[in-house]
Amino acid sequence: MKKKMMLLLMPLYLLYGELFAQEPTILLLGTTHQFTDTVDVFGDIRNQIKDFAPDIICIENIPTWDTLSLKNIWSAILPVAARLRKEQELETVDLPSLQNQLLASIQTKPKDPALHAQLANVYYAQHNFYNAYHHWFELARLLEKSNEVDQALIPHLALDSIHLRVAKRQSTTEFGHIVFPLARELGIHHLESIDERGEDPAFQKHSKKLFKRLIFNLKIFKAMKIYKKEQKKLSDAPGDEVMAYLNSEAFRSFLTTVIEELPTRWSRSKKTKELIRLWEERNERMAHRIESVIAKKTPDRVLVVFGAAHVPAVKMYLEKADRYRILTYDEWEKGNTN
Repeated sequence: MKKKMMLLLMPLYLLYGELFAQEPTILLLGTTHQFTDTVDVFGDIRNQIKDFAPDIICIENIPTWDTLSLKNIWSAILPVAARLRKEQELETVDLPSLQNQLLASIQTKPKDPALHAQLANVYYAQHNFYNAYHHWFELARLLEKSNEVDQALIPHLALDSIHLRVAKRQSTTEFGHIVFPLARELGIHHLESIDERGEDPAFQKHSKKLFKRLIFNLKIFKAMKIYKKEQKKLSDAPGDEVMAYLNSEAFRSFLTTVIEELPTRWSRSKKTKELIRLWEERNERMAHRIESVIAKKTPDRVLVVFGAAHVPAVKMYLEKADRYRILTYDEWEKGNTN
């Protein structure tokens, strides 16, 4: 009898479980991929996001398993990764298993330079470049504060101290200004990739020329004259002001209007239609990857950091799922200050 009652009540339990389950909140932070600031003017932005307290951070970059994009975009550094594997004797190591061990260890020793160095090496050996940059960036910061280098660390300083070059290169990007310091403050040691560029054969065909400088997106924007027009507003502005503008409703409306009002002659060309289709497809794939990460990690709060031009489209695709609470950074900031 009890078993029959349980079977009858099970659908009700499931229904109420779904009704009362808290929907994940996704915070979308739009950015540019290069700032000119060498000083830290991003404290307020980081504090706002820290108050949001994301469980995971999703970033725009090429995933390690996307072989086509790796060959096109990272071809120059794939031999460097091979050299690192050899130098650090990682060629026969179970890298995913070692990665998990190191991530578990760094939770209890987040300021251990050797752990950051080893994690960076393991990530880089697997072509997970931005997670490698994250830990090399942290390693450089920790070594700046120390008076001497622990002898136990020296064997893990890969590729002629690549951590110094990475720290310098990333210091003027959204990663050095926002993502890496924020991850440190929140105790997040692994960043989730939401990018995907190489699965579509047409995307691969266009990539032969466009991916030389990662300007696939800009080809569309250049035709729309966005950057020529908007760059004048942003060229001399401090990075925090640039971020405020890129995350404003005004900028999102501007993007939508420009796309809707593309010159008819330009937008009718076969090549342009294909570029726009691939752009829309990439945004949709980003949204799907965010959903995949949420399904796998089951977080309460998710931060997504990517190019500001992606925000309106990805927001639209996520809203269609009707399973999440979606916030743009300006909405979160206003809600926090009111």
